[in-house]
Amino acid sequence: MGARAPSLQELCIHTAIDNLHRFGDVGDTDLDLLRIILPHCTTDQLRHIENCSKDRDLAPVTNELWKKCYGRDFGPHSLELVESKLKHASKSQFKWRDLYERNKAGSSSDATNLHRSRREALAVSRPKDLVKKRL
Repeated sequence: MGARAPSLQELCIHTAIDNLHRFGDVGDTDLDLLRIILPHCTTDQLRHIENCSKDRDLAPVTNELWKKCYGRDFGPHSLELVESKLKHASKSQFKWRDLYERNKAGSSSDATNLHRSRREALAVSRPKDLVKKRL
């Protein structure tokens, strides 16, 4: 016997996953379908979909995805630290996306500051090198 043909729903899900880069507002799409499709998003795609779906709170689906992104990008130690602090706080209002975005912005500015510091150090060392060469 041959393999069973995929259902229409399975075909649609695979097509949706293949075209995540085209997603915007997900409208009234069933949350169970979004739980299958959205884990295949990049962080940029997930951010874009949530921003475009302004009239709908996708946190019931995306909060766990942002938590995974946080653990992946900031490390398991940082994830465990946040989770231990959450044990003593109200989790109902907490959104992993907000924490992810704050830390991503902070790490990006840290990288910019590090790059700027290296350039400044290089700029300061160059005149010293020139003075040494002249002597």
